[in-house]
Amino acid sequence: MHHELRPTDVGVGLGSHDPGVATFTADLYHQGMFPLIVFTRANAPTTVERFPRGEAIHYAEHARNSAYQRTP
Repeated sequence: MHHELRPTDVGVGLGSHDPGVATFTADLYHQGMFPLIVFTRANAPTTVERFPRGEAIHYAEHARNSAYQRTP
């Protein structure tokens, strides 16, 4: 979206079909842009099969796993 990034108190990862949102949010967290992440959304009719426990749960897990993969 070409927004200027700046530090904030909380990062919000909005649920969608794309787990890349979780990866990008985690990247910003690791860059020190915010100390806390909140992932949102339960499910939409189009995501319930892909994220059966809710988008926020799957996004949080994806963000944690992507962070672990970057650790040397």
